[in-house]
Amino acid sequence: YPLSGLALPTLKDWIQKTLGVNLEHKTTSKNRILWVDENNLTAHVEAGLTGQELERQLKESGYCTGHEPDSLEFSTVGGWIATRASGMKKNIYGNIEDLVVHMKMVTPRGVIEKSSQGPRMSTGPDIHHFIMGSEGTLGVITEATIKIRPIPEYQKYGSVAFPNFEQGVACLREIAKQRCAPASIRLMDNQQFQFGHALKPQVSSIFTSFLDGLKKFYITKFKGFDPNQLSVATLLFEGDREKVLQHEKQDLGLEYYVVGESFETSAPWDRVTQTYDAGACIYFYFAFNYRGISDPLTVFEQTEAAARDEILANGGSLSHHHGGIFKGECYRSPNIPAFKNIWFIKIPGRVITIQKHLKFWKCFYVLQ
Repeated sequence: YPLSGLALPTLKDWIQKTLGVNLEHKTTSKNRILWVDENNLTAHVEAGLTGQELERQLKESGYCTGHEPDSLEFSTVGGWIATRASGMKKNIYGNIEDLVVHMKMVTPRGVIEKSSQGPRMSTGPDIHHFIMGSEGTLGVITEATIKIRPIPEYQKYGSVAFPNFEQGVACLREIAKQRCAPASIRLMDNQQFQFGHALKPQVSSIFTSFLDGLKKFYITKFKGFDPNQLSVATLLFEGDREKVLQHEKQDLGLEYYVVGESFETSAPWDRVTQTYDAGACIYFYFAFNYRGISDPLTVFEQTEAAARDEILANGGSLSHHHGGIFKGECYRSPNIPAFKNIWFIKIPGRVITIQKHLKFWKCFYVLQ
């Protein structure tokens, strides 16, 4: 169900009637900030609240979460938790598992939530880590308490050019080793750089055009970088002004019959740009012109599946996906045997097996 990744759609009526929970996430009763605790820097929100609206409301009080997935405008807090989401500024704010302090989940057996709002407990396994990433197969996430921070005093964007992609990777590896990554750092290869540069809008300012020309002259003539080889890392610094300065020391394609998809995988450094201590997050794009192709959707799906299988065959992981069941077939062993035993939920008169992550991606009943 939309509150937490299409959770238990078949049981919607039963849950609402038996547990008295309204699952209509688009109503005003499920997209509010219930309270903000400025002493503990936490906010308690309903799971149907979208990321964009959450940030807008928090900003009115001078706060933010810092969690910014690409789907910020449309994704919800419940969806973040259910899909174990990550954001572009995870280097300083963390992933969703680092932000959640408390959550409430409604299941056919009742409501599951911790007895404390404390940030950490040492009394057995953490139920939060069991719920996060379950994609709605265990219940409906209805509320969550998340960490917030004061809106950063200062933001600065920048970029660094490298003579080639290999030297760019080496730089990011060193940044990870030194643990000095900014809020966001991503390395683009030459193709991505040239593609982005080609889509850059024309600059009307003579002064800006002059500066751009000066930069190009410096990089290509003075530094000797080959325009067909260089790569660029984009940077975002965020925080108070002193620390930032110290630290520093789209629909267009469809108009031309182009469809595409982004892929992301995490891999160890030796198999290689968002940076992790023990590996790198590799994000890349695939697109093709479908003019004259009778069934472009099938071609797209087959190509996307082949690329995904190649990632998994070479030891990569599905570190990120773009919603619900789209990449459900990647939910493979050793997870499935363990979760199949957990997904049998007792309800009077029936046993419900949740098959969302399995082959048919649906709920079905087995009568007792």
